[in-house]
Amino acid sequence: EQPTRVADLRPDLSSDEVTDRDLAMAEQLGAPDDIISSLKEGTWPSITSRENVRYAEAVEDHLSERYGEQFHASQVTLSRGALSEADSVTCTVASGPFTGETCTCTFFPDGAPQSGDAEWADTYLYVRLHGGYESAVETAAASAFSDVPQGTWTCVVGMDDRPYPEVMNDARNQGKRVTLAADASLTEAGPYLGGHVWAYLSPDSTLSEEEYERHVNAMVASLEELGLNIHWEAYKVTQPLGDAGFTGEWARNAVQAGQYTWQLTGDLSGVR
Repeated sequence: EQPTRVADLRPDLSSDEVTDRDLAMAEQLGAPDDIISSLKEGTWPSITSRENVRYAEAVEDHLSERYGEQFHASQVTLSRGALSEADSVTCTVASGPFTGETCTCTFFPDGAPQSGDAEWADTYLYVRLHGGYESAVETAAASAFSDVPQGTWTCVVGMDDRPYPEVMNDARNQGKRVTLAADASLTEAGPYLGGHVWAYLSPDSTLSEEEYERHVNAMVASLEELGLNIHWEAYKVTQPLGDAGFTGEWARNAVQAGQYTWQLTGDLSGVR
């Protein structure tokens, strides 16, 4: 299956006409007064200013067409270095259940700049699914430590907030490419997501190393049932608590400072 190509970003760049939408977009992006004045006179002050405006318009249109919601561009970042990096446009979701959330859309112009084809990725998948992802992972992890005394175990869970490509490598069939539907469910998108769970035992825990490993193995077994792509880590923290409460943030800082033992880590691909 060939990657899907959508929306031609380039043809508009050949037009010198300044439209009402161009002027409104420049104002929306917070362009300086001199640029706004130039546009009101019907003149683009530079190629870069035209690219900023036209790319923001193209991304708004693309996201709206893909997700059926409205998006308002607020910032454009164009790659101009020696290395080929994605251009990106940051938007605010302006309609639907996630109104007010931030969504970043990236694209690689494919081939020559004049070709107009782009490979798209955006964070709207994160916006839609991270709540369900994080809740499912936390519940699965907690189920494995349900018999551990309260306050002697904690975890930190998160789904990666990054642009997810619309066309991905299929983890279940190496070499094949798959187009992820705009409304893909957590179950459907699971193997293509990124996320983590970091589990910590308190320095006050009385579990033996063998019991610790048994609980971690139970956690991994519960996580496997979710069908999600997950990086997991588990530690016994050794830094004395003192007056601190045993929270995920405190435990993570202790681990980063090297105050831990009994480390276990692994990755789940989401492939059952």
